[in-house]
Amino acid sequence: MKNLKDLTVTQVKIFPHDFIPYDYLFRPDVTDSIVKKYQFQKKDFPYPPYDESTPNVLLLHSGEIKIEKKKILIILLSFESRKITLKVKGSSKQAAKVFSQIEKDINESDSSNLFNNSNCLIETEETSCVVQLDINYESLFSNKTRRFLKQSIPEKVLPFNLKATNPIRLSFLIEFQQDKELFEKHRITISPKELTIEPRAGTSFDDKIFHTKSPTNSDTHLKLIREFEKAFKD
Repeated sequence: MKNLKDLTVTQVKIFPHDFIPYDYLFRPDVTDSIVKKYQFQKKDFPYPPYDESTPNVLLLHSGEIKIEKKKILIILLSFESRKITLKVKGSSKQAAKVFSQIEKDINESDSSNLFNNSNCLIETEETSCVVQLDINYESLFSNKTRRFLKQSIPEKVLPFNLKATNPIRLSFLIEFQQDKELFEKHRITISPKELTIEPRAGTSFDDKIFHTKSPTNSDTHLKLIREFEKAFKD
């Protein structure tokens, strides 16, 4: 595995009801200070703030912060009712540091101090990256699949001249055992996620460049990709 690029981590945290201080977050001075500090290029309030008939939603896009002398791009920071989504260009450790700083900034404006990561009911992560792997992608598929692609399809697409028929997506649906207590007390379920390894769009199969995604933290994701390459290496 080499030429790792575009490492992206998405962390989703779900809190109990009323633990995210929207009364403070919706204040213009608090929101503006967060936008300014993190250099967010866009903020959205999809629903009217303070309206009890609509959900609490605040979306912040394309920000940046320097932590330990390294700039980290924040693709998205969203607050939706009791869920917070943080998507960054970087590792899981960097995402955790960004969230810790955001938590600190919010608590400076909220005297209740209820907004604390220790109150998080459940956290999920997703990692994606582009990487070069020493594998022949076609070898991942069965002989029957390859025969269908190379023999049956060309016969069906005439009179057009067919150059090639290649598999472009390998994806697995990962389902999780539901936590009975989380569902009964908080109505929280864990939705299925995909593990995907596919040729990077716009690249040649000969380049062996792949887009990968998994419902894991970045360290686990990279370990999975290394094991995948080892298992199917040319």
